[in-house]
Amino acid sequence: MSHPVEVQFQGVNLDQIAQLTGKISLICDGDKPATAAARALNRLTKGAVARAMASAAMAELAVGDSLVLAYPVGLEAEALHLVR
Repeated sequence: MSHPVEVQFQGVNLDQIAQLTGKISLICDGDKPATAAARALNRLTKGAVARAMASAAMAELAVGDSLVLAYPVGLEAEALHLVR
């Protein structure tokens, strides 16, 4: 029997997003950062979010699948999950 992972959703102050630890998930739609959170993460990661969103790998993901950016530059988080 599988054991589901406990997921916690938190409100985030975008001015403090660079200091978040652990894993960050961003729900993405389209091929470029469109929300305030996506734009903030893109700026902090020096464009890595936009490059990933525009990639062929992201376009091939099924809805609900994710692309993981490990140890993203500009963030204290260990991973940034871009969820389609």
